[in-house]
Amino acid sequence: MAPPVYGRSGPVRTCYSEQSGNWAPWNRSARQLATSRQSRFQSGRYHSGFPGKLDFPFGHIGNFSERHHNQHALGPTSLHFIKILQPGLIAMNYISPDARIFDESKKPFVPEDIQEAVRKIIRWAGDDPEREGLVETPVRFARAWKEYCQGYEEDPIAHLSRTFEEVGGYDEIVVLKNIPFHSHCEHHMAPIEGKACIAYLPDQKVVGISKLARVLHAFARRLQVQERLTAEIAQCIWDNLKPRGVAVVIEAKHGCMTGRGVRTPEVAMVTSRVLGCFLEDSASRKEVFSLMGR
Repeated sequence: MAPPVYGRSGPVRTCYSEQSGNWAPWNRSARQLATSRQSRFQSGRYHSGFPGKLDFPFGHIGNFSERHHNQHALGPTSLHFIKILQPGLIAMNYISPDARIFDESKKPFVPEDIQEAVRKIIRWAGDDPEREGLVETPVRFARAWKEYCQGYEEDPIAHLSRTFEEVGGYDEIVVLKNIPFHSHCEHHMAPIEGKACIAYLPDQKVVGISKLARVLHAFARRLQVQERLTAEIAQCIWDNLKPRGVAVVIEAKHGCMTGRGVRTPEVAMVTSRVLGCFLEDSASRKEVFSLMGR
């Protein structure tokens, strides 16, 4: 029997890896569960969203059974979405109470309770959700937010799994500048629009430059605060590439400040996080910020 697990809003669904012997919140990956006991999840049983079997690449097979710890919120027939990230690594996400993934138009299915919640907000704001221009808004709104929050379906670590050591002896700073991103503030769910600069000083291995942008987007496509977003990107690169230094600078405009409250447009917030040699050595820090145009 699983122990109760509590999130910010109460009990959340959990999943169990027999190989690691751990229960954890359902949106953690099998890799994270396994590494918490220094073991590798490959074949064997992994209790998750639904009964049955799932074939992993290269012959890995996982057996699945269902566990529910928040029946009221998720419903007794709800499922997880199982996504293969790499051999032995899966990600799980809640789909809907009635287990449908797509509707007749092949677009993501939106449960009725979600649609009604949006209608209530429209009524509370002072409009009529039944008028022509708003009839389809609940479905569009829900699908848009599923897309805005795609980062919950990604494991940023997976983007850094493929590295290269044949770099011709290159041992200088690698910088990816002015990467545009879109996120949403977790306090008001207002948009955050900005650009990020990501740099690291390799230690024998590098990663494809597009992967740095993918790590950014995996964290940005969630409900965020800019300070945490900056720290998460830097820590992910530091923990998984093992470089000599990491630096992340983000500059962004926040809709919660420009469109409401003080309503101050054209104001940008800048955050930075430096680790390793960029933190310890002022000359290295000055060099990386210069390369970023700071």
